[in-house]
Amino acid sequence: MNLVLRALRDFGRSVRQLIVLQVFFRIATVAVLSPLSVWLLTRLTASFGQVSATNEEILSFFFSAGGVAVRVLSGALVIALLSAEQAGPMIIGWRRFFGRKTTCTEALLHTLKKSPSLIALGVLQVGICALLLTPVAGIIWVIYSVLLSGYDINYLIAAKPFVFYVAVVLGVVLLGGLLVVYVVLLIRWVFAVPICLFERQRVYRALRESHRLVKGRALRTAGTLVVWDVLIGALTVGVVALSYHFSTRVVEGLGEKLALVIPVVALLAVVFLVLLELLFFLGFSVHALIILHFYHDAKKENGTLPEQDMVALTVSDWRPRLSPRYRRLAPWAVAIGLLLLTGIIGYSILQDLNMRDRVLVVAHRGSSRKAPENTLSSIWKAVEDHADVAEIDVQETSDGQVVLLHDNDLRRVAGLDKKIWEVSYDEIRNLDVGNWFSPGFKGERVPTLAEALDVARGRIQLNIEIKPNERNATLPEKVVKLIEEKGLASECVISSFQYEWLQRVKRLNSRLRVGYIIFEAVGDISRLDVDLLSVQASLVTEELVRSVRRRKKEIHVWTVNNPQRIARFIDLGVDGIVTDVPDAVVAMLEERATLNSIERILLKLRYWMDRRRWKNFGSKMLKEWFTIWLPIRSQPL
Repeated sequence: MNLVLRALRDFGRSVRQLIVLQVFFRIATVAVLSPLSVWLLTRLTASFGQVSATNEEILSFFFSAGGVAVRVLSGALVIALLSAEQAGPMIIGWRRFFGRKTTCTEALLHTLKKSPSLIALGVLQVGICALLLTPVAGIIWVIYSVLLSGYDINYLIAAKPFVFYVAVVLGVVLLGGLLVVYVVLLIRWVFAVPICLFERQRVYRALRESHRLVKGRALRTAGTLVVWDVLIGALTVGVVALSYHFSTRVVEGLGEKLALVIPVVALLAVVFLVLLELLFFLGFSVHALIILHFYHDAKKENGTLPEQDMVALTVSDWRPRLSPRYRRLAPWAVAIGLLLLTGIIGYSILQDLNMRDRVLVVAHRGSSRKAPENTLSSIWKAVEDHADVAEIDVQETSDGQVVLLHDNDLRRVAGLDKKIWEVSYDEIRNLDVGNWFSPGFKGERVPTLAEALDVARGRIQLNIEIKPNERNATLPEKVVKLIEEKGLASECVISSFQYEWLQRVKRLNSRLRVGYIIFEAVGDISRLDVDLLSVQASLVTEELVRSVRRRKKEIHVWTVNNPQRIARFIDLGVDGIVTDVPDAVVAMLEERATLNSIERILLKLRYWMDRRRWKNFGSKMLKEWFTIWLPIRSQPL
């Protein structure tokens, strides 16, 4: 506790310099990460010869030698930037041990001088962690290949056979052991940054020297840092909760006074963001100073503390001089600036609010919470739930019949341990695929696509996902032919994870609308040559929605069942929500349709504040503290 108080005292004495350094590193981080991220996106997408990389392309790149190199280098860069951000408080604190004050310029120059060592330190640390991960990943792959590769993933998730639990336990033990190793290494390396800053040591020797200094004080050092970080985390959670509660009460209290709603919400947002930033600034700076004090004490106890300051000072202190007249005007300038900032934020909030609630309700595999998935009953239930679209999955049997089935095998829905391409339609037409769901659906059969089209005609649109497997290379052609024979091209969308299949569909019938299903992507996916993008929920952002809509395409989000998330995506302005609970989405849309314009604005503001608070909380307290990946997820180039 005494050491934490010493760190807090140093923080208080140097808070002005630390604020300047914090602002500088915020700008530097954006200036370095943003262009590098775009460069990585460009290189990655160019390597696949298209405007974006999605799904299988990303997976293949992730496990390639180039993908490993990119992850190591990007992780090393992020660690180097975090180390450089730690360096500022450490340099200022170190100079105080010698009774000297340090200017921001001097701290920045010394950090810049040591930046090659900090980058090399990041590469070495991430490289060691990657080497330790490699055998563990290999063993996990062997476990999967031996125990689980023969099962369809959906069957494993639903039925959870004994081998599934065995594999999970083995995986958890391996990853838990690896996590313990990482924690031990993190403790051993805790003094590596100050050693690189204040000693003439090579990087690999800095790690060894840190390990030597940590011996005998590892638990105390780690315990103090954990207690401090937990305290800051608890304070942040408390501020988030209190701010949200207070903001909600204030907005509700304003009622229909629109002239006050926007500026008040903007002001609350500014205050909230400033509070979060101050907490992060306090936590990060004092965390660095605690490490510095432990390092100083360790060197002193070992008799290796240098007798002179090792920070080279090359620039004298410089402070701008303001005349009395300008000093009197400064508070007014700050006040006017804050008012302008509040107005700009208020205007951006108003522009950001999406007032449309026209969203297609897409019943996932039919109404799959009320009836067995991918059956005629699930389509009928989707019609009864007033869904706009029923999403279904189709595959081919061994004799070329197109049937509704999600998994590659029939184990989960019918108890038959055979792949769909190994059985004919005559073999499965009498299988019971309803009893697993509920005795009330006993006797439900695997329907053909032709039967599903007949049920849907004039009642509900169909989103037909053509699922690839080992034997259905002609599935796109057969699905298009069936739709044309039924005359339902205007009532169907064909979707798939396979981009090339969708291009084949367009060549066969240009009137058919096609949708590309995306579970991971980099690059500008809005430029893909499809009519609809069906995007995994975690990838859907305001920027992506705007980009897709600018190109006159639709964006659907899958699979969303939580009411809060459903409301969030409605407010984001997506065109469709794929859900297992279509009746709940329909009910929410009907309720929102009864609101007047004032109530609708307040509702939109409430969800705007809700997603902003978690977006900022996550980016500050999770990404900046723990992430080692560059932001290369879906974004326009």
